[in-house]
Amino acid sequence: MIFIKKNFLYLKTVSFLKIIYSLIIPYFYDDEKELIYIHIGKCGGGTLRDALKSSEIIKKNFNKLTDIHIKKPPIKKKSKYVILIRNPLDRSISAFNYQLKLMNSGVEYYRFKKEHKILKKYKSLENIAKKLYINDKLNLKVAKEFKTIHHLEYDIEYYLKKLIKFINKKQIFAIFVTDYLNQDIKNKLNIKNNKHTRKNIVDKKKKFLSNQSKINLKKFLKKEYEIIGKLAKMYNFSKKHLASLKK
Repeated sequence: MIFIKKNFLYLKTVSFLKIIYSLIIPYFYDDEKELIYIHIGKCGGGTLRDALKSSEIIKKNFNKLTDIHIKKPPIKKKSKYVILIRNPLDRSISAFNYQLKLMNSGVEYYRFKKEHKILKKYKSLENIAKKLYINDKLNLKVAKEFKTIHHLEYDIEYYLKKLIKFINKKQIFAIFVTDYLNQDIKNKLNIKNNKHTRKNIVDKKKKFLSNQSKINLKKFLKKEYEIIGKLAKMYNFSKKHLASLKK
């Protein structure tokens, strides 16, 4: 019995140390052969992750691929970065409707219990977006509720604001744009992507956005558009790629 208890404690200790190791080591390991993938939610990240793992170009140039998702990326001096980014408005629409779909299907209720109350309250992005501003002044309560939605909390600013201040442009291996993801995968990774990115199946009425709501959202997402502007000074986007990000 004592032997079993000792082994149980040993296994628990090993498991705990493995978790700590996985959380801490990525922030200290720094090598030019490491590629850090900034996996921003609702941009098609799973598709690109699979492509990165399959690409001979990546295998030839790097010996470690670190996937950063739902946490701030480590800031390093030698490691390289690959970023997948999407137009902030399009990403917000996708993020809200995806979480709405999860709620309606009853998936992950306890994980997103607080978020579900907000989704039930507003029922559509249109309903929350049109209330973001009152007489051109930000409604702080609604803004806080907006940020309760999972991938709207972990936005472009969350991942990139600090990172782009401290890394140099030579550390950016590539930036992929969601609107041209299949094309970018072929051009940058020499892979033909046969996978379809997930599409949110949401009632058309819930996907509708009035002009005023679009104006409100773009205003609210201003800092994300500013980050895209800063990225454009660090990375040579094509005109069509940049246009899709700024629209």
